Amino acid sequence: MSICATNIWRMKFTWITLMFAALPACTSAAELSATLYPERPSLITSAGGLYLSADVEIRNPTERDLQLVLWEISVFDTAGTRVYWRRLEANGSRPGLETAGPRHLPAGGSAWLFNPVTQLPADLDVARVAWSLGYSDGSGARSSVALSFVPATEPETPQLLLPLAGHVWVYDGFDPVSHHRRLDLSDEFNRGVIGMKANSQRYAVDLVAVDGEGRVFTGSAGDPANWVGWGANVRAPADGIVVGLENDIPDVLAFDAAKLEDNPLLMLGNYVLIRHEGGVHSLLAHFRRGSVHVAPGERISQGASLGAMGRSGMGVGLVHLHFELRDSADLLDSEGVPARFEGVEGADAGGLLRSGTFLTAHGSNSK
Repeated sequence: MSICATNIWRMKFTWITLMFAALPACTSAAELSATLYPERPSLITSAGGLYLSADVEIRNPTERDLQLVLWEISVFDTAGTRVYWRRLEANGSRPGLETAGPRHLPAGGSAWLFNPVTQLPADLDVARVAWSLGYSDGSGARSSVALSFVPATEPETPQLLLPLAGHVWVYDGFDPVSHHRRLDLSDEFNRGVIGMKANSQRYAVDLVAVDGEGRVFTGSAGDPANWVGWGANVRAPADGIVVGLENDIPDVLAFDAAKLEDNPLLMLGNYVLIRHEGGVHSLLAHFRRGSVHVAPGERISQGASLGAMGRSGMGVGLVHLHFELRDSADLLDSEGVPARFEGVEGADAGGLLRSGTFLTAHGSNSK
């Protein structure tokens, strides 16, 4: 959704709050505007409390360069009472606002920002979330933009089997600072070259096989064959139907923006896309070239072998498996869905995989 609002603040702590009910379209070319991604973020229950992953793109049609000086987060319960209130301001030498992304909002330009307060108390009654962002032009004049939304409940998903067995390191996982999570859809590469319209990687995990001492390779890291996970068996996380795959991308492919413009899916390398009951999809990527041994339309069971771990995909440096749950089969226009795994030692109480953790999953990881 896109909600627009602006006004010059008369005092330091005066701001405008816009309710989430339908608002009229912006009528002034001088107004800031905000677009929320996804349109209705999900509220996720995790071991650390409630988790809210959302982004906002702020557009500035004015002729003034602006600086973000305030992000106010309010949570309202079902009775309409504010039950949580957090203000991040520009005070301090390195203010918490910096975690949101670029504070500079150029004249005639835009800025992509990430929700800086992702974790909320577990017992909070969350009926509505309101954000108010304040900007200054350095001369004392201020502008604000506000938006409000009702979070969605977490989608129903199948209980998942970890696609790798044995000892596994979560290079990136369920984490507000994961590189998957902090995907700027407004930048020239992601929006212009790749053509991404949504962040299917929002809750993605990168899984790296390790030995009993936590090592990922021996010898030179540049040779994929030296990695513990090179050629390791990758298994289906749940029952489903194969709806897409690639099996002929080289295992080592240098980054080339021109080639990506012609074929954005080179980023994935060799992959398998599976549709599960309920409409969610699993994407597993970076398989070893030629190792995928399932076919489009094939019905597979949880635990079935799909292929071997590799390093295919443009610019991929790790021998690893990229895994994500997503809400559709569209590889460039899907939103991510949290993935919860069962039977994994090291996962949190809800089956989410945290970045940096070491896991153990039962089963054979033979190459």
